[in-house]
Amino acid sequence: MKLMLRLMTVVLLWTAVAGTASAAVTRAEFEEWRARFVEDYRAAARADDRGEGDDWSAAKAFAGSLWPDGIADNALDELHAKHTLFPPERKSYTAPAGVLLAQVVQNSDFAGDGGSVPGATLHPKLGGQPVEIVYTKAWDDGDRVDEFLRKSFKRGELKAPAVGKLQRDAYPFLIFHRVGGKLYLAAFSREFLEIANAVMTMQIASYAPVEAQAERG
Repeated sequence: MKLMLRLMTVVLLWTAVAGTASAAVTRAEFEEWRARFVEDYRAAARADDRGEGDDWSAAKAFAGSLWPDGIADNALDELHAKHTLFPPERKSYTAPAGVLLAQVVQNSDFAGDGGSVPGATLHPKLGGQPVEIVYTKAWDDGDRVDEFLRKSFKRGELKAPAVGKLQRDAYPFLIFHRVGGKLYLAAFSREFLEIANAVMTMQIASYAPVEAQAERG
């Protein structure tokens, strides 16, 4: 099921792009950004619980981890508008799309640097400024996510492309822009969202019958 992709697909244009010369993104830089994103998410969730979301925007709530000229905030704004970005008040066997996305980010591991490319080569709204490609490895219990991704990407093997190379439909990646030497998220790629699709599909398959039975009493 393509629930996450239907919700917020980032339509990227090129199949393979050789990255331009720039300092490669390191594991430490990625982990430092990930910690900022998780901190922003938790703070935003607490504020939402207190009912402080009347003039909510992802650009403000995630100012510590999102690039303001990127498009990642659009995806989070849409999730918030659908009331699926934060944990629901009512207990559910399946997590909402935005909660799953945050969990996927938190559990992602650095898998390699994909180089730097002009933002407009990926999406017109990213403009001409350079963006950094970072391949990410999903936390996987029993290889089920990797199996889902291999089928989705039509690959016999799931392996991050060579350092400095952007390759589509091969491996999950996130798109960043550097500000003051730090990484800020510019966009979620469709390949990265496939991780959330995999987890959501597995949750639905595992818990939907249980939830239906519980509702019938």
